[in-house]
Amino acid sequence: MAHWLFVRSFTILCCVIYIYAQQCDQSVDLARFDCHPDDGASQQACEARKCCWRLPTQQINSAEKHRTNLQEIGVPLCYYPSDFPTYSIVSNEPTIFGQRIRIVKTQKTFMPNDIMDLTVDLIYETQQRFRIRIYDSFNKRFEVPLDVPVVEKKVDMTDYEVKVAQKPFAILVTRKSTGVTLFDSSLSPLIFADQFISISTRLSSPLLYGLGEHTQPLLINITNEWKRLTFWTRDIGVRPDTNLYGVHPFHINLELNKIGQTNFHGQFILNANAMDMNLQPLPALTYITIGGIIDLYVFTGPTVQNVIQQYWDVIGKPIMPPYWTLGFHLCRWGYGTIENLTEVMQRMHDADFPVDIQWTDIDTMDNHLDFTYDNKTFHGLPELVRTMQSEGKHYMNIIDPGISSTQPAGTYPPYDEGLRQGVFITKYNSTEPIVGEVWPGPTVFPDFTNPKTVEWWTKFLGAYHDIIPIEGMWIDMNEPSNFVDGSHEGCTTNSLDNPPYTPHVYGGNITAKTVCTSAQQYLSSHYNLHSMYGFFQAKATNSALRTILKKRPFVLSRSTFAGSGHYTTHWSGDNAATYTDLYRSIPTILNYNIFGMTFAGAEICGFNDETTEDLCTKWMQLGAFYPFMRNHNEIGIMAQDPAVFSWQSQQIMKQALIMRYSLLPYWYTLFFKASTISTTVVEPLFFEYPNDENTYNIDKQFLVGPAILVSPNLVLNSTIVHAYIPQDTWYEFPSGVKIKTVGQFVDLNTPIQKINVHLRGGFIIPMKIPGPNLVLGRGNPFEFLVALSQSGNASGSLFWDDGDSLDTIENKTYNYFEFNVTSSNILTINALVTNDKDSSMVLGTVKVLGLHKSVTNVNVNGKPYSTFVYNVLDNAQDPAVFSWQSQQIMKQALIMRYSLLPYWYTLFFKASTISTTVVEPLFFEYPNDENTYNIDKQFLVGPAILVSPNLVLNSTIVHAYIPQDTWYEFPSGVQIKTVGQFVDLNTPIQKINVHLRGGFIIPMKVPGPNLVLGRGNPFEFLVALSQSGNASGSLFWDDGDSLDTIENKTYNYLEFNVTSSNILTINALVTNDKDSSMVLGTVKVLGLHKSVTNVNVNGKPYSTFVYNVPDAILTIYALDLNLLSQTSQTIQWTTAN
Repeated sequence: MAHWLFVRSFTILCCVIYIYAQQCDQSVDLARFDCHPDDGASQQACEARKCCWRLPTQQINSAEKHRTNLQEIGVPLCYYPSDFPTYSIVSNEPTIFGQRIRIVKTQKTFMPNDIMDLTVDLIYETQQRFRIRIYDSFNKRFEVPLDVPVVEKKVDMTDYEVKVAQKPFAILVTRKSTGVTLFDSSLSPLIFADQFISISTRLSSPLLYGLGEHTQPLLINITNEWKRLTFWTRDIGVRPDTNLYGVHPFHINLELNKIGQTNFHGQFILNANAMDMNLQPLPALTYITIGGIIDLYVFTGPTVQNVIQQYWDVIGKPIMPPYWTLGFHLCRWGYGTIENLTEVMQRMHDADFPVDIQWTDIDTMDNHLDFTYDNKTFHGLPELVRTMQSEGKHYMNIIDPGISSTQPAGTYPPYDEGLRQGVFITKYNSTEPIVGEVWPGPTVFPDFTNPKTVEWWTKFLGAYHDIIPIEGMWIDMNEPSNFVDGSHEGCTTNSLDNPPYTPHVYGGNITAKTVCTSAQQYLSSHYNLHSMYGFFQAKATNSALRTILKKRPFVLSRSTFAGSGHYTTHWSGDNAATYTDLYRSIPTILNYNIFGMTFAGAEICGFNDETTEDLCTKWMQLGAFYPFMRNHNEIGIMAQDPAVFSWQSQQIMKQALIMRYSLLPYWYTLFFKASTISTTVVEPLFFEYPNDENTYNIDKQFLVGPAILVSPNLVLNSTIVHAYIPQDTWYEFPSGVKIKTVGQFVDLNTPIQKINVHLRGGFIIPMKIPGPNLVLGRGNPFEFLVALSQSGNASGSLFWDDGDSLDTIENKTYNYFEFNVTSSNILTINALVTNDKDSSMVLGTVKVLGLHKSVTNVNVNGKPYSTFVYNVLDNAQDPAVFSWQSQQIMKQALIMRYSLLPYWYTLFFKASTISTTVVEPLFFEYPNDENTYNIDKQFLVGPAILVSPNLVLNSTIVHAYIPQDTWYEFPSGVQIKTVGQFVDLNTPIQKINVHLRGGFIIPMKVPGPNLVLGRGNPFEFLVALSQSGNASGSLFWDDGDSLDTIENKTYNYLEFNVTSSNILTINALVTNDKDSSMVLGTVKVLGLHKSVTNVNVNGKPYSTFVYNVPDAILTIYALDLNLLSQTSQTIQWTTAN
């Protein structure tokens, strides 16, 4: 009997071992799915989970599974057996939205609180969008509070086919047209416990994009790599292999096929809990989250832009930014005092850099308290901001969510009132706020999921705006960040703070440097809502600014979640001044665009660490092609505003800025399209060339829209960029020269002064002549840059509105044009929407690239038009023989000359009619001043412009005489104080001393590429007031080369004067050349020492003006005033008492 029992036991044991061997038999290491994704795996722990423990069949490396880097994984030693307990279907019912399936399992698994009975909803939402929801059949669980489309009825036709396996339960989704797998959960057991949910899917290829926010290359290629990505918002500087500021669990999968047409699909798991995603070369992906439900979308594309459009249909389209935010932003943490701030602003002004938006960081606050400023170190900040705004500039400030909880009672209303209203996050099972620590010391944290908090936030932002008229808000530290783990009192011991499985978050636990996850918020626990904190703060701030400003809101948020781009913009956070981070910024910003945050950027020149001149110059060049362009660095290190660097580097940076500013109509139209038809603003090359495998992993180049290719220099001391030029028609920008080598990698010669920008044939780029800033340049004419395709076609579009009004798109209070060129050489411009009549929209120039046959005539709207030139050799440019630095100096002098040519031309008219000289010695104007009699190293152009050149080798000083009169520097317009004597003028090689004499009005013109192309550009009147507030001038204009225009009076002649009553009168005395375009765009008045309160043009109020208080300059812009329309016109300004 004993022998029989032994034989039976031995037989059973053998059977068990054999069955175990069969269940654990896995012929391919890549098909193993990790049964011990948490740390501390051992054979004993593995087998306790009823899983398989075996070495890999192929020993690739000796430490396959657990490595020093938390995100590095390999072939798991512990993996699921084929008979691991899982679910099977007990009912499958058709519904109006698709199918409702009930699945159950009978055996529990290794995680506590297994949920044994689940409901699966298969929702056929659209032809290209399929949704899978798996949730507890009996108990309501947390679901992400994101406003997603609710589809109640199954769509009739789909691009996908869905199959369901009964036991074990699995879902298979395939593309109908190709049979490619889009989702397949059959590879690994579904586990659904209270705080551990795991579901796996096969990938169609090992090539993925997305899955943020992480610092990583654009292409996630798992062909030969196991990889883990963790999702949990965290305040941590930019670094690879770490969960960062945002959570965007969305990816795009490239489908490789043999028919030559590459398709794409995407997946989005709508889950906000801490999460790991494990990727393996099978290829496959495993989602592991510690809460909520499985709510997974499949987007079928088939193009990559289709996938993004389908994703954005779920999460919301990006915001439309105010136009002014497209300019250059400057900030630093550590200005320290208002004197330092104004010094930087003046330095940038003197160096002639446009700074449309000046920012300040937390050092402007009073003891780091929100809604305050330090009126000692930053005394006069409100007045400074108002002055900036009067000059057409803008101001942005920072605010953190942490509210100080230790101020004396009654002294800090944001805390006192917030406490009374119950707007702060509370401790677990308590009504007391949880207290952490941020910059002001002990702090509490507003709960932005609470409607009361939104009202409280709006009230105090409004009160702050009343003091300092902010025009947007920078919300930082909103992961939320906490300088202590959890709270000053620690956290609970319950599973909300100590879950049975902790994803591989930085810091090792989910309460590290944030608030206790057991803390309570209005909608749920912080455990569920942590990664959405920044999302809800951005949403609240957007709403508050709409209420306060009554204008389009601008919010910049560090922490984001899927859908944040609908409310806020974003930047990459605390990067470093390294060439590595210079490169990393490109895939980072490309990913932000994929995630629906199109207005995004990185800290130019680096936030942490000391930058260098080479690095900062290259970063400013690259940054000119970021959607959001801000230079910002930390406290305690060198300044890195562009004006601190050498003159040569400044010129390089200015060239990049001019490039950016000239292209802003194209950028603005891209943002319009992003917010309406869901197209990205910047994109990888493979978006446009999906069938070109060379483009799949390119992330050191990118496209702005579909038409502009940027290939920056990212390497120290390098003058070569190894770049890929796709098979297409391409032109260099701005030269317009067609490039010959395409469809391959090339080495582009890239000295420090150059950034490689190419225009793609087939597109028309709307551009604008830049002004000193975006406000002052809005009235300048547009230019269409037509880049013909190989077949001679091109198309484009232009969106334009007033730049910052609310809901212009929704209300259609904008202008929208589409234009195209056909092979029949006709450019057609169709105005589809023209509801913004107040915006000046004048087309000044059309430039056509790639036109290989000579042009004999041009018609505009059916009428002959003679003002055109044709460049036969598009690359016929003599090489400059001097250094690049000398070239820039020469160009500046030429720009100066070309802008003054209307004045010169009028002088020649007077010389030929009333016998006045064109250039003259100083004593001509100052005959009673004996100092002028022998001056021949200075001279006057007409009576009004004094030139004092540097004529000495290696000298930086000019000893010049400034006659007793009123004089202004040109072009800055600053009045000089020392007159009537000899002075030593600081004159480095890049400067020529030019001064304007008070009492004169100088007619000027915005220069073009040459005189012919610039003739249609608007005029500018530069009014240099005398001591008594008067000025006068005149303007002669004709067609430029006809015979005897003076004798035949076939010209225009205007005289203008300003009296001390602040009225500029323009009298058109002769108007016989009606064919010449004479539009006045700008009037700039120098020496106006009282603030201007309003302006009238021809008796009507005119609001488009700015007054620069420090320099006493009034600029009236975007006039679009036809100088020939009336015999007499007036512009009047009123000054404050």
